[in-house]
Amino acid sequence: MTTVAFPGKGNFALLSGDYVFSGSRWSDLRVGMLDEAGVTSGPPLTADLLYGGACLAPADVVSTTPVEALPEFAASIRLRRPARLQLSPDRFTLRTALNRPIHRSLAVGNTGQEGSLVRYNFTPPGEASPARGAVPIGESARVPVGATCGAEAGTGDRSFPFVHAIGETYDGTVPSAGPEAQPGDLLFRTVDVPLSLECVPPRRVALVLDTARTNAAAVVGVADAVGALLTAAPDDEVTTWGVTAYADTPREIASAYAHDEVRGLLAGVHADDLSACPQDSVGALLQALRTAEPGEGTPRLLLVTGVAPLPQGLGALPDLLRGLAATGARVDVIATGPGCLPARPWFGDPPLDLRLYAVLAQLTGGSFTYAPGRSREEYAHLVWALLESSR
Repeated sequence: MTTVAFPGKGNFALLSGDYVFSGSRWSDLRVGMLDEAGVTSGPPLTADLLYGGACLAPADVVSTTPVEALPEFAASIRLRRPARLQLSPDRFTLRTALNRPIHRSLAVGNTGQEGSLVRYNFTPPGEASPARGAVPIGESARVPVGATCGAEAGTGDRSFPFVHAIGETYDGTVPSAGPEAQPGDLLFRTVDVPLSLECVPPRRVALVLDTARTNAAAVVGVADAVGALLTAAPDDEVTTWGVTAYADTPREIASAYAHDEVRGLLAGVHADDLSACPQDSVGALLQALRTAEPGEGTPRLLLVTGVAPLPQGLGALPDLLRGLAATGARVDVIATGPGCLPARPWFGDPPLDLRLYAVLAQLTGGSFTYAPGRSREEYAHLVWALLESSR
């Protein structure tokens, strides 16, 4: 066990913590074990046995009050103990749209000895300011890492230097990544973290959701399916997801491409509306189409509804058709309910008042699926298969 002996006292303790003692200068302290006679045989306490900042000097870990005053001397001292660096992930493979940033984080961990610290001091990619910190054993720190795509598609491979110290002392035999390193300072090393960035044309998927209470299982199924897609590709932010909810009146929830924000948008949609059938699905599709931003790619609209379009809203149908033709947008429809007309078995499936949706899908090269009365899990599977097939 490493100990510190206090001059003239014969006491010793682990070299960790705050000490106040009477004696001579701090450099007269000696490190080691006391023998039976109370004599310490270890070497003098020097800077290379201590750890502090990037450029360690005695003043970093020892201070006197007042300066040079004796015999009272205050010290806050700890020995350097070996740390072990753990990075997660150890490489980044990112994918996002042209002219768009992507943000992730690097977890810095320490699996070394008790009392050790992993120190880091570097400027992460995509950040203007340096990141600095010290990570005790069993803990971790998250450092932001970012990249931005330009206007050209393609994949670029590079790496960034992660500058860190794991309790080693600089003695001049190994170069240090620390600035103006002096013997006795912490030895800073560099490990290169690979980063691959794929830049592709953007995509936009607009989710148009009927919030009638009868459509609740389908709405939750949509959120489950989109969440599964995001989880399956955690470093892929190519798609902008727009969410429009409607009953009597369409309302845009918002658009986002960052995964946490997309999940938040869907969590804000609740299918608890008691409005009468029919509802303004045409107006909702038109609003979803108009909220697409330039540069987001060809829109893809997914309408999930169980009710027929509002007759008064059909006046907007020509505008919708012109908009679909101008943008090349595709409309996919999952019809979840019986429509609004009384059941007429000779009409067949889907019900007559839902067939406008099938026509819209056919005109735009999309798909129409009639799936009434399914479970949340079944709707999630339908939505997942539909969106996954066109990624």
